[in-house]
Amino acid sequence: MDLDILSPVKPYFTYATELKSCAPVVSYCCEWLGTNLGIKLAKDARKSCSPITASLTSQILMSRMEELEKFRNLVFHDLTPEHIKREQIYAINTFVLAMFI
Repeated sequence: MDLDILSPVKPYFTYATELKSCAPVVSYCCEWLGTNLGIKLAKDARKSCSPITASLTSQILMSRMEELEKFRNLVFHDLTPEHIKREQIYAINTFVLAMFI
């Protein structure tokens, strides 16, 4: 399967993997964002690549979203809303800064 359509979101998944043990909330945010952007890219790619490839990629990412929900429940279980919000803001700021470096 040609996954070149997901090249733009590869850094999100790389960051998510790197941060999983030390910052699980940020890791979740990275993977969630990468997955959502990947789904959008797969839908947009139906015009430029094989519809089957785009459809399969989209299905794989949708199943990943289901797995992410389970991970989210584990990660966020013991955290206060303030801590979750702080971690999410940190993740967003990290990506904003990374885009300009």
